[in-house]
Amino acid sequence: FFTMALPSNFGGSGNQGGGNQGGGNSPQNHQIERVDSGQWENTYEIERNPRIYVMEERYYRVRDGILELVVNGDEDNPLRVAAGIVRLEARYVLADNTVVEELPEGASWRDIRSIEIEVESRAARGLEESNRVLTSRYFPRNVLSR
Repeated sequence: FFTMALPSNFGGSGNQGGGNQGGGNSPQNHQIERVDSGQWENTYEIERNPRIYVMEERYYRVRDGILELVVNGDEDNPLRVAAGIVRLEARYVLADNTVVEELPEGASWRDIRSIEIEVESRAARGLEESNRVLTSRYFPRNVLSR
């Protein structure tokens, strides 16, 4: 975890940001814990106006024909998204429009133009069977930070 000294009036006049009820300008310490045992790469002094972003880990998987969403590593309680899924693939579209399944050696997120997701479903009704393939490209938000 790291400790950040915040002014007691942090959060505005309504004290929505967790500031000190007593007012004044003495700092108040807040701690944010890491879920792993790693170290923070940088220091975050309050004078530099650091920002903290709350993020979730989300990933999709196909299990027994069901597309599932796992949030924050909760493997035992996945959200069931869709049935009849036979394939889920993810590919990187690089800056030069090359489509690859794995990032080339030495590449980073800065080399990614978009992420391509392809989902295939299969459904049977009576004697008829239909397959559908949906392919979409998603724009990674960090790509603007090049």
